[in-house]
Amino acid sequence: MKKEQLDNHHTVSNMIKNLGIDDTYNYLKKELSDTTKEVIYLREKIEKLERKALETKNSDNLIHIKYDIEKSRNLLNSLLKKLKLADERYIYFQKLLVDLKIS
Repeated sequence: MKKEQLDNHHTVSNMIKNLGIDDTYNYLKKELSDTTKEVIYLREKIEKLERKALETKNSDNLIHIKYDIEKSRNLLNSLLKKLKLADERYIYFQKLLVDLKIS
C-alpha cells in the first residue's frame, strides 16, 4: 500500500471509530462540498482579477492586481490538493463500506 493510501486508511478508520459511520459520511461529504465551493469561488475571483488587469491602465494598480492573482492561484493550488485528498478519503470510505457489507 502506498503512503497516501495508508494515510487515508488510518484517517478514515479513526474517523469511523470516533464518529461512527453516519457522522463520518456526513463529514466527508461536507468536506468535499465546502472545498468544491471554495475552488469555484477562487476560480471566479481569478478570472475577474485577470479581466480587471487587462482593463487597468495604472501601473500601480496593475502590480496590486497581479499580486492578488498570484496569491489567489497559490491558494487555489492548495485547495485543489485539499480537494484531491478529500476525494481520495471519500472514495476509500465508500470502498470500506462495500467491504464491510460483504463481510
